Amino acid sequence: MIYRPERGRMWDPSIFPYKGEYWMLAMHYDGENAPPTGMWLARSRDMVHWTGAGRVLDDLDGLFKMYASLLPDGRVLINYGSTSEGEPNAPNDLIKYRVSDDMFTWTPLYMNRPDAAWYREDSRWDHMYVLRDGGNWYGYPVGTPRPEMSSCMGFQKSRDGIHWTPAKPPRIEWGDIPPIDCLETGGVERIGDEYYYIGGYVGYAGSHTYNVYVFRGKSPEGPFCPDREAFRLCGADSVPGTVFVSNLGCFFRDGEDLLLSNAVSAPGGMEVWLLPVRRVIRDGEGHLRLGWWEGNRALMGREIVPQAPALLRGEAAVSPENDGFTLSMDRPDLPTVTDTLALAAIAPEPGEEGIVICGEMVCRSEPPYDEALHRTRLWRPARVGMGMGDTIIALDVGHPYRRRSYVLRAEWDRGPDVRILDEIGGDCASVKGMSAGETHTFRFLARRNMMEMYVDDLLVQTWSSPSGPVTLFAQNARCQVRHMRAYRMDL
Repeated sequence: MIYRPERGRMWDPSIFPYKGEYWMLAMHYDGENAPPTGMWLARSRDMVHWTGAGRVLDDLDGLFKMYASLLPDGRVLINYGSTSEGEPNAPNDLIKYRVSDDMFTWTPLYMNRPDAAWYREDSRWDHMYVLRDGGNWYGYPVGTPRPEMSSCMGFQKSRDGIHWTPAKPPRIEWGDIPPIDCLETGGVERIGDEYYYIGGYVGYAGSHTYNVYVFRGKSPEGPFCPDREAFRLCGADSVPGTVFVSNLGCFFRDGEDLLLSNAVSAPGGMEVWLLPVRRVIRDGEGHLRLGWWEGNRALMGREIVPQAPALLRGEAAVSPENDGFTLSMDRPDLPTVTDTLALAAIAPEPGEEGIVICGEMVCRSEPPYDEALHRTRLWRPARVGMGMGDTIIALDVGHPYRRRSYVLRAEWDRGPDVRILDEIGGDCASVKGMSAGETHTFRFLARRNMMEMYVDDLLVQTWSSPSGPVTLFAQNARCQVRHMRAYRMDL
C-alpha cells in the first residue's frame, strides 16, 4: 500500500533499524518472469516514506527471503535461503551468511545446511530469524524436522551471532491442532515471561489461503503450543481466485517497541506492496493482536473535506448532524426475516494518492436488540462496515457471543444480498464485531485497489478489491458517524 520497488517486483519484505534509519530488505525479481536472484534495499526515516536504494546483492543460485541481525561489533549479518543445486528453481535447502557495515556492500562468510539427525534429508533450510536473549543467541530458520521431532521449525545456536550450528528443533505440543512439518518463520520474541513464535504457510489446517499463526512457550528452546484462542494472527479464510491477501508477517524491534512488517498482494497476484507497520500488542490473556502504530500518522497529509454522504443503493436515510451523520433504517418492531441493505458514498475514490479516514461510530441493529430480555425481532445479521464501492470490510453488531467480522460484497442485481468473501471468527486474533450502542473508533486506509480497517486501534482486515468511492455499509443496522476526518496520504 505504501511502497514497492521502483524497478521490477519484490516478495517477502522485512524491516531492520540501523544507524538511525530503517531499511527494507526484500527478494527482488528484475523483470516479470525473472527468478528471485537479488536483494532490493529501500531506506526510510519514519517507516512511512520509503526511497529505493536499489538492488544491492545478486546470487544466481537464488536469493530467497532474508533476515538481518545486529552484531556486537556494530556490523549487520544477513542470512538468506539459497539452493545447493545452483539453480534458483531448485529447493531452497541452504542458508548463506554475509556481513556489512553500510547495508550496501555485503561480504560473504559461509553457508550451512541442516543436520540429518534432526531434519529430513530433503529439508527446506531458509531465512532465519535471530533472537538475542540475554547472553544467548538463538536462530529460527525455516526447516523441515523429522516426524519424530514433533516440530515445524528449524533451530540453531550461536556463541557470537556470526557462527551458527544446527540444533534439535523445539518441540510443538499440538493438542487438538493438526500438526504440520514446516512453517515459514516470521520471528520469535520474548514478551513478559513468554516466548512467541509466528510462522505462516499456505493451506495449513484446512485454510485455503496464506496465514500467519502464533505459538507460545516458556523457553526459547520450547516446547511451544499453538495459541488456540488466537491462533491466526493475520491472513484470510478464503480469497477468490488466489491464496494471498497479506504475505508473511515479520517481527522486528525498534528500541523497546515490538512491531510487525507485512506486505499485500494486490490485486491478489505478484504485485506486492509494503503495508503500513503494525504494532504488536499482548492482551490481558496473553494473546497477540495487531494494532495501529502511531508512527503511521505520517501517512496523513492534507486534510480534505469529506463529501456529503450520499445514498448509492438500498433503503435508508442519511441524516447530516453536527460533525457527523447517521445512516438509519426505518423498520417496524415486527419479526424480520429479510435483509435491508444500504450503501452510502462518504469519500471519493482513493486513487493513486490514497486516503485515510478516521472517526467514531455508534451502531445498533434495526429493529433494536432488547438488552433487558436479550432477544430481538430481527432474525437476520446486523452488520456495519466500510469499503471501496461494493466490497466492504464489515463487522457484526451486537453481543460478543459468536460475533464475526467479514469481507463481503454487496449485491443488488437479484435483490439486496451479500456474498461473504472472508470470515473472521473462531481462532482469529483480528477484531470480531462491534458492541451495539458503544462508541468505537475507526481508521480506514485505502490506496489504488488496497484497503484496510482498524476498530479501536486493532486490525480488522486488509483486502484487495476493485477500486471505487469510499463507502459506508449497513445491513439491518443504524450507524451514527461522529468526528469524521479525511486526509490524503502523504506519499
